[in-house]
Amino acid sequence: MIFFIIVGLLVGGILYQYMAKKAEKKKYKPLGKMIEVEGHKMHIFARGEEGQTVVITGGLGTASPFIDFYQVVDELSKHARAVVYERPGYGWSESATTPRNVDQITSELYCLLHKAKEKPPYLLVAHSYGSLEVIHFAQRYPHLVVGILFVDAGNPSFYQDFKPPLIKTVIYIVKFITHTGLMRIVGNILELLGIDKASVLPADIRPIAKMMFYSKWFNNDSIRELKDCNDSAEHVLSFGNLGDIPITILSAEDTVNKVKNWRKSQEQLTNWSTRSCHKIINNAGHKMPVTHSDVIVREILDLLKLAL
Repeated sequence: MIFFIIVGLLVGGILYQYMAKKAEKKKYKPLGKMIEVEGHKMHIFARGEEGQTVVITGGLGTASPFIDFYQVVDELSKHARAVVYERPGYGWSESATTPRNVDQITSELYCLLHKAKEKPPYLLVAHSYGSLEVIHFAQRYPHLVVGILFVDAGNPSFYQDFKPPLIKTVIYIVKFITHTGLMRIVGNILELLGIDKASVLPADIRPIAKMMFYSKWFNNDSIRELKDCNDSAEHVLSFGNLGDIPITILSAEDTVNKVKNWRKSQEQLTNWSTRSCHKIINNAGHKMPVTHSDVIVREILDLLKLAL
């Protein structure tokens, strides 16, 4: 009897999740451009008509870089051309059949920026695992990059030695509670209790943030990126450093103190350029793009002064 009750609840949760996703997909259309790159459409959002082009990418497993960096883009666009894009599987971007290694990812970014007619050169901003992507983009297209800002991002050597089995287990648990609707149900209950992590975002963006969180957190493409993590990091390391390109490394105090080898990883990032600067942001965690958007905007603007 208990078995059938559990099965019934799971089936009901799956149907609830399916219907909610279908309704949200119809209601909340992409706010940026959808551009086809190698057989799949990618979402790119830009604001600000004048100034240097700043290109922002997210970390591994996040639901939507557009949401993560919305506040950064909104404020930065008053001073520069602010662009955030979403890799395949993230946010509004379609899933891809192409490989998810760093070579493929940087090729897609190059093609996306070209098709979107975003004017180079670019100042690149990367959160977390996005460090591999922006370093390799600068290695392959040095004439297109004027600077890099790392936002609590790991050095490639950190990802080269990264052991994914434990995090894979966590990811599959997250996927299970997402697909069965449990994540959405718990979130709705917390919201009724007045606990809403999306409250820092503008009112019109909050429902989109929830849609992304309940449907795109640790998407299938991100799992494929994770499987290529070690090889991609080794590939980036094989290319060597970036010369004298201006680089700023922002490290979250909480991550530095709690994640094994993270402090060492942050210090190693300074070796990528002879013009690097490392800052630890007090009272910050790994979700810095959301909680410390003002700090990130300020550091981008300071870095632009050095780069131009």
